[in-house]
Order: sequence, then C-alpha cells, then structure tokens
Amino acid sequence: MSAHLEIPPAELLLAAEYRRRGGDSRSLSRAVDDGRLVRVRRGVYVSAETWRPLSKEQRAVLHLQAFAAIADTEPLFCHQSAAVLHGLPLLELDASAIHIAGRTGSGGRRDDGVHRHVLGGSWRGGEDVRHGLKVTSLARTMFDLAAALPFRDAVVVLDAGLRAGANRRFLQHLAGASGYRAVRRVARALEFATPLAESPGESLSRVVIHELGLPAPILQQEFRDGRGFIGRVDFWWPEQQVIGEFDGAIKYGTRLPGAPEDRLWQEKLREDRLRGVNPKVVRWVWDDLKVPQRLAALLAAAGVRA
Repeated sequence: MSAHLEIPPAELLLAAEYRRRGGDSRSLSRAVDDGRLVRVRRGVYVSAETWRPLSKEQRAVLHLQAFAAIADTEPLFCHQSAAVLHGLPLLELDASAIHIAGRTGSGGRRDDGVHRHVLGGSWRGGEDVRHGLKVTSLARTMFDLAAALPFRDAVVVLDAGLRAGANRRFLQHLAGASGYRAVRRVARALEFATPLAESPGESLSRVVIHELGLPAPILQQEFRDGRGFIGRVDFWWPEQQVIGEFDGAIKYGTRLPGAPEDRLWQEKLREDRLRGVNPKVVRWVWDDLKVPQRLAALLAAAGVRA
C-alpha cells in the first residue's frame, strides 16, 4: 500500500479528492484489499476502524452521507432513508439502499440502488436536517412510510414516531387531505398506533396479538407490592390476570443498569415479585412473533384466548 495514503479514522475519504492530492486509485484498492479501508459507495471510502463497530443503522447513515458527498445536487432523503436519519425503527432495513425525493420517478423506482420518489399528496412541505443531511420532516416521513409499508411495518414506525413527539392529529389531517389512494391504509395504521409501545418488538407484538384476534392488552401497567414499586410491564390482561413481556436485546440493554448477568438477575427478582402479586407471567421473543401461532399457544396456556 502507498505509504502516503492517510485514512482519517472518522471521516469519509473521497477518491476524486484523493487523486487531486496526487494519490492513485491502485493505492485505494490495495487499502481495501488489506483491510484498512471499506468502500462505502463507488468513490467513497471510510477506515475499517470506523466501520467495524457500527450497527446496521449507523452503517445506513454512513451510506447516506457517502451518497450525499458525491451527489451533483444536495439530495432530499425520504421514506426508509429518512426513517434511518430520524432514528425510526424498520423491521426490514437494507443498509445500502438510498431513498430520495425528486421531480421525476415512479413511486420508488430503483436505479443502481437508489429509489427515487415523487412526493405526492396535497402537502409537499416539511423538511429537516439530520446528521448533516436534508431529510423529510418526522411527520412527512411517518406519513410516507404508513402509505407505502404493510400494516405491521407501518405500526412499528408510527409507534416510534408518536413516542418521539409526532402529533397524531396533524398526521390524521395530512392523511385526510392528501388525496393518496393509500389514505385508508394510513388512517388504519394511525388509529392503531400508540406512543406507549417502547420498542419495535412491543409494537410488532401488538400487531400479532391483534391479528390473532386476542383481547387487546393494557400497555405499560404499573405493579406494586408490599415493598413498593415493582415496575411497568409490557402487556397486561386484567380479566385473565396475565402479564405479557416481550424479551428482546433492547430490553435488557436499556431497562436495567449493570453487567448483563446482573441485569438478568435483577430481571429474575423483578419477575419473582410480579408473580408474588398473583398474575401469571408469559414471555416471548422475536422467533415467536415470526410464527404467530407460537405466541398464541403461549398466551392460551395462560388463559388469554380469542
């Protein structure tokens, strides 16, 4: 590898600029081959040191920044790309896909990994800046995704957006005034959405429970015993005296402090106290949501049935 190739640890390296400084493309290729550089997009690189620890969502942001760095005009990111920039969760995320708004396109036409959308509807405004990039506003992003995604995916996005402070009435107004053929889809997802779901797994659980025809649970119910406050549970069926808890990595990563083994022990003590006030406790994981009958069986065994 060429000795003069410097790789800024947290910055994008543009091949065109590198060549203007006297570098050559072969040294970039060698840096990729020997593992020092990662090619984010044609002509855009980042140090492997920066790339390796990034989450899928963080890599998606980097892909967007790389696209913007070499674009002829400043792009306006929308749909899934806007969701990434706003921190909205997506059940399906292609980290390298780019979604931009433009004057031409056909509802998500894809060209070389770039989806170009014409933002329809009577309301076209609403822009923001996230991670240094121009993006459709939080409300506009939620609206566009609710119009385009399947119901369960839309609910995951809308729950998170409402939790982040989006105004439900404003979104309902947009849906009513948009003229979109998908307005009923948006309205249905908005009616079901709630800011009380605290993770994508809880949001998806709500949809699966609904699709199974099971009674709607109370969300974030608080429990106490003689020692005081125990905690809030994800789902509560008071008639059946059943608590439902979605077990995901996010939950253990955020609900309790300390090392993983300490968090698990604290969670066990919490569950023991919950059982001490009589309710049954049912737990499920992502795999149970992928096969809804598994969740139905777990809940039915505890007395929650359609």
